[in-house]
Amino acid sequence: METKATLRKQFLDLRSELSEESHRSKSEKIMANVKTILSEKKFAKVFLFVPFKGEPDILPVLQAGPYVFGLPVVDLNGSDMSFHHFEDGDQFVAGAFGIPRPASDQIIEPDEHTLVLTPAVAATKEGYRIGFGRGYYDRFLARHPDVTAAVVIFEEFVTSAFQPEAHDFAASLVLTDSGIFRI
Repeated sequence: METKATLRKQFLDLRSELSEESHRSKSEKIMANVKTILSEKKFAKVFLFVPFKGEPDILPVLQAGPYVFGLPVVDLNGSDMSFHHFEDGDQFVAGAFGIPRPASDQIIEPDEHTLVLTPAVAATKEGYRIGFGRGYYDRFLARHPDVTAAVVIFEEFVTSAFQPEAHDFAASLVLTDSGIFRI
């Protein structure tokens, strides 16, 4: 088994090689699967992410319906992450690690009616993910076990090449451009 750090570098390198057209097409297919999940369960809140370093672009979900949307804001003074209110057309400001964040300071509290779409560098079909290695999503999901967590990832980055660690949190869904894995 490869280390997470080695796999992270390998998958980020591969992801950077995706053509713009391939990225767009795959992101659209993932969006169709996101809409399928949204149609199956009564969610009131949808937490999503701004694509970073080639992650799937799921921001079109902001036009999907009558949901309260939130985008992540990382507290660099600690190890916390919260989701702040965001609507299509709202402004971004500079955020941690160069990732745009909502200008809004309104924190949205998650509950059992919240879908959390999580980014990943790599993931297993069992819902475990490799992110950028700082554990923000794992800690957030561990604090909010009632939410429905879904890893959003391109199919070619679904792998069995790593073993989850004790602190890793498994999502209940993996949404790819080729389908939905339900755990």
